[in-house]
Parts: sequence; structure tokens; C-alpha cells
Amino acid sequence: MAWTAPMTAVIGQPWTAAQFNQHVRDNLLETMPGKATAANRLYVTSTTKAIAERAPDSAFLATAATTTSTSYVTLGTGPAVTVTTGSTAVVWFGCQLKNSLTNAQAMAAVAISGATTRDAADADRLLMSGVTADKDNRFGVCRRFTGLSPGSQTFTMQYRVSAGTGTFSRREIVVLPL
Repeated sequence: MAWTAPMTAVIGQPWTAAQFNQHVRDNLLETMPGKATAANRLYVTSTTKAIAERAPDSAFLATAATTTSTSYVTLGTGPAVTVTTGSTAVVWFGCQLKNSLTNAQAMAAVAISGATTRDAADADRLLMSGVTADKDNRFGVCRRFTGLSPGSQTFTMQYRVSAGTGTFSRREIVVLPL
């Protein structure tokens, strides 16, 4: 069903049941309260004169994981979040990270799979660089991903180092699908 422009009432002209249902009932079902299926949801315009319900989600892993990879890799279960998006999503991600070598980098970024496939990239990364070896730092970043194919997407945190061994803990991702 789609929202339609309401008809104009004319004095002395009764509305038929079909007119009432189309112009009042059906249009009310196209509003946020009419579309709400659960609490804590967002509503975004999906096309002209149409809205869609979106469910934000998050994941958190407290345990530490390590890598010596200089290419982005998933550590254990990520963390990862699967949501339904339109063409845009806002993603917050962060973690506590360190590197075994002084002045070596430890990085985290987000890969996307599902309706859209996009590798984790340095352009979107969280970066720890130029600090003393084995010193914990906690960082976070907010990134807007555009050009997504609407549908189910999985956002997975991935990690890499420039050298040495990176340790990543308290890993968290929050996805706001638009």
C-alpha cells in the first residue's frame, strides 16, 4: 500500500466507505505509528512519500585477540552486526588496541557483505600510530557509508598492523541503518 494525496471534502457530499478507507485509513497506516512493529526503531524515507522502518543494532566483544596480518582480517566473530539498510548507514566502531613494536600501527576498519560487498579500507580506518610498544589506547570513529545496495548487510570489524603484533580488545560496533 502507498500513501495517496487525500481527496478534498465537499460540503454536502458524503464520503463512501471506499473513499474513507483509501484517503484516511490507508494513509494513517503509512505513518510511523502505523508502520511500527517494535520499540526502538527508526523511520526513514525510502522513496518519495514512503517511509521504512529500520532497526539499529550493535555488538561488543570484551576479549582480546591478536594479529600480525598486514591485510585486514576478522578476529574471531568480529564483532559483526546484520541489519537491513537503504542506500546509507552510519557506523560507529571502536576498540582498545596496542602494538608490540614502538611506532608501529594498529588499525581497525569495517567490511560490508550481503546486498553490498565492500572490503575494509584504510580510508575508513581507526588508527593507532607512533606510540610506545605495548601501550593500550582506546579509539573510536564514526563513518557514514553511502552507495549501499538496499537490503540485508553485515558490517564486520576487521584488523591489521603495519608490523609487529596488534592486540585488539573491547571491540564494539553500532550500526544505524538509513
